[in-house]
Amino acid sequence: MRFNKEKGVDNMEIDIYSQYVHPDFISDLKFPLNDFLEALDIASQALRDL
Repeated sequence: MRFNKEKGVDNMEIDIYSQYVHPDFISDLKFPLNDFLEALDIASQALRDL
């Protein structure tokens, strides 16, 4: 996993690397950090609601 600020502090991105992901999909595992954090919040809330 790597975080980058190439697009500025307000637009940081996260890159996720894994030996289990096909190399053709590596570029698809780069997305805004805020989206990742929002997904974690949603998943956390869903687990609390179980």
